[in-house]
Amino acid sequence: MLHIEDGITCGLEIETDFICPEVFFKNASRNLQENFAPTHDASVESDVSFASGLYLKNSFNLNSRGIVIGTELVSNIFNSDEETFLKTLIELTEFLENFGEPTTSERSGIHFHISLTNPALKIIKNILILGGHYESLFFRIGGMGYKFRGEKNDSIYCRPITNVGPPCVATPEGWAQIFNLYELKYAKNSTDFWEKYGDSFNNAGNRYTPARYVWLNILGLFPRNRGGKKTVEFRVFNKTLNPQYIFATFLMSKYLVHYAIATSFSQGVLDLKENSVFTSSQEEYLLWDFIEKTNFPEKWGEILFEILRNSPQVNLPDYYVKSHLYHRNNPEFWLDSRGYQPEIILETVRFPNFTDIHVLRGE
Repeated sequence: MLHIEDGITCGLEIETDFICPEVFFKNASRNLQENFAPTHDASVESDVSFASGLYLKNSFNLNSRGIVIGTELVSNIFNSDEETFLKTLIELTEFLENFGEPTTSERSGIHFHISLTNPALKIIKNILILGGHYESLFFRIGGMGYKFRGEKNDSIYCRPITNVGPPCVATPEGWAQIFNLYELKYAKNSTDFWEKYGDSFNNAGNRYTPARYVWLNILGLFPRNRGGKKTVEFRVFNKTLNPQYIFATFLMSKYLVHYAIATSFSQGVLDLKENSVFTSSQEEYLLWDFIEKTNFPEKWGEILFEILRNSPQVNLPDYYVKSHLYHRNNPEFWLDSRGYQPEIILETVRFPNFTDIHVLRGE
């Protein structure tokens, strides 16, 4: 977790393809080990036997059996003022590069958690409405200067929240999306909202629930999520080893949450046009708009424009996709509904094309 000057806490998670916990514990500096911890993440793990041509500098014999590479480094609480945060990011990214981590990836990403303790419903609605308004911008910036990784796996770990984006789940009546932005915007109260958001009363306590795997994940804000992270999670960004890109996108995530809070008091629930990643190509205009409305720092706004101009347009196929979690025997949703029934999808719902360690092992 990162502590910032206005009292809001933030977390950074950076996924790696080639680093394993043993390498981190053996070689990372005391500062890095105090601020980050490696954790299991099947979406980026590989057995060494599957990693042909792999380079692990000063690490393990690639012929060794039983070695799993790829881990997620999760931050602890530390001061994230620009100077201190950048110094730590520079040290972290230099360590990763020195130990064989590539600068780009088709599997790994960076996640930011922005804290929001006991938020009002109108703030939560505004976060999602702003997310829908700036969705195509965040996906374009999410490329971090190269092709967006989600084009390889149906963006299944960070699905869009607009249009056909939210993943589909089984219900007693048929397949339905895990939520619908329009229905959430007009939810009558918190109970109504959270029932419509992924059947949260029955599923929010499960770490592996489909509602979590969208690019703008608010499941941590569920009121009954005791002991969990009270955060908004941004999951859209490709992995990069450029510390300035990481800091600029961290600020972008933080400023969207701040703007949602501010507008909820000054304007109430917002009414904004969706700019879906499936339909919009207005990213440069949207970035100008975002910078102006949020009073984003000029220096870091220039970095965002650099990322945008170096990142190709995102092209996700516009079809409905089942959650990738059905290999975990996920139950049907809305079995114990208080009366809400989601709209049933009559079109074909496809199983996603994705890779994790279980797929690589043929499991």
